[in-house]
Amino acid sequence: LLTPIVWFWAALAPVHTLSHSHMSHPDPNHAASNTPLLEAEDHVIFGHEPTVVPSKSDDPAAAGWNLTTVGASWHVWNYESIVDRLDMPLWPDAMEEARVVLSSEMCRHKIHLPPAPFMPQPGIEYCGIHVSATAGAAVAAQGDVEAAAARIQMRQWMSAFMEWSPASTDEGTYEHNDDRRSPDMISPASFVNIGASGIYYFKPFAPSHALSGHMGSRLDLIDYAVGSGHILRELAFPQVLQRGRSWLDNHRVEISLRRTPQGFVKVAVQSISLVHPSADISVLPRANATSQLAWIGPTQDSRSFVVSSRAPGRAPLEVPSVFYAQHDTSTQPGGTVTERTRDFSSFHPSLHIVAQADLIPRLESGSCRIDTFVFLPPTYFFDPYQLHEVRGGLGMDYRHYGPVELEKPAEVMRNWGSILHIWQRPHLTELDALVPIHARYRLPPVLDRTVGYSGEPAGTTHVDTALLPAIAAVMCPTAEIPRLKSGNSILDKLNVRLALLDELGLAAFSVLTTSPDTDTLVRMPVGDATYASQIRTATLVAFGLGAAYVVWFVRNLLSQKKTTSADKPTTNKGSKRD
Repeated sequence: LLTPIVWFWAALAPVHTLSHSHMSHPDPNHAASNTPLLEAEDHVIFGHEPTVVPSKSDDPAAAGWNLTTVGASWHVWNYESIVDRLDMPLWPDAMEEARVVLSSEMCRHKIHLPPAPFMPQPGIEYCGIHVSATAGAAVAAQGDVEAAAARIQMRQWMSAFMEWSPASTDEGTYEHNDDRRSPDMISPASFVNIGASGIYYFKPFAPSHALSGHMGSRLDLIDYAVGSGHILRELAFPQVLQRGRSWLDNHRVEISLRRTPQGFVKVAVQSISLVHPSADISVLPRANATSQLAWIGPTQDSRSFVVSSRAPGRAPLEVPSVFYAQHDTSTQPGGTVTERTRDFSSFHPSLHIVAQADLIPRLESGSCRIDTFVFLPPTYFFDPYQLHEVRGGLGMDYRHYGPVELEKPAEVMRNWGSILHIWQRPHLTELDALVPIHARYRLPPVLDRTVGYSGEPAGTTHVDTALLPAIAAVMCPTAEIPRLKSGNSILDKLNVRLALLDELGLAAFSVLTTSPDTDTLVRMPVGDATYASQIRTATLVAFGLGAAYVVWFVRNLLSQKKTTSADKPTTNKGSKRD
């Protein structure tokens, strides 16, 4: 029998998703088996040592483990499988990897539990859905034309993967406020170009999905994915149950897909969750998968162990010191990043960003630097031409990702937003930049209310929007950041690949804390939609009166010319000879 995760990928190839160009059914004579190969899953628990007892079952393949946990623990589930590429739209030749990340790291209440060494550092990944795809290095080396062609294919593939159906045109555009467009679906035009040959999309979680670390009020990202309108609703999930119900408080879910040299697609799913204290937790292995359960102690002296569904008893798990060094705060610089808006109620506000890091030898020598990321919604934009002119005074370098469109109104922008990546020049421990931004003008509320566009709070004369706070981190060369390479598959899979940073080839050595003085409120002046009908009536009346006056004026002018021509005496040329 095929497992649910295989049905998940098999559901990715309906006929309508293959209607895009560059997508077609492969030759069935060369089709490989649809059966998943090399299924494997790891359950890793980090925290107080649990009591692990093999569960009893008449079916040996369904036998798992019963856990008793004393305190809250971190749980990581890593699942890998290889599936046939026929189970999804035809993989573009240029695409190397596709990723979907659901992260709650920056919108969850503080958890009174020490982070595990494999956890992303607080303040480094925006809360929401991150979707990206990257092409191989060979494509970027071929030039801009090849990279642009690869991006077109990846946009179409990712849109099909996320079950986007264009509402009206072949270009994947849509009409504003079209009811046929699901908010959880992504159009090809929504992606922005990043890096040398990648695409990226981000959507923050709605305010109603405020996250909490408490049992009674939490957002389970697995449940969110299952209940969403896109393909993630078929996402498989780890079988960690308490009285038949899921006992995980999911913080982060990542799905990555890579094509193998043999033409298959390697699927990897990782979820990071909290396991709450309980004496009745069941861990069930997936059918047809090699399953392992490991416990990693909080210190290197802990007697970490691993148990397998294929072998009885527990085996010791050697955890190298570099695993614990990944979050050794004594070797990482601290610091803060503050962002405040200036002229927040104008059409041309500015963002004053100050990032300060503790002095460390790496920063002093110039081998590391402070990098800052600023995200804007489609209602605001960076002017890269203006940034190029003022960057000398900013004392920084930058890269801009997003459409360079300075004239279109906010309502017709198809992309999700834009990113500004700035970094200070070497030998500095502080970044102090005043970044100008601009508000896109809004269409007048003629046919419908435009206030409240893209989830903004409704208003009458203005719309208040809180921008995402800037993310700042000390970035160092990869060689200077300890990476776990133990040769043990369980440990090596625990590294978290951060959304966006991984696509840009960056690695954060230390994340700066967002200052409580951060204030990112911007106020967009808009027309008062409550007077839309009166304004529309007055405009039509004024237009009609103006047109009537023009007609009257022209007719009156023509009448005067005709009268003047009739009253003018005629002269007889022959009278002079008389």
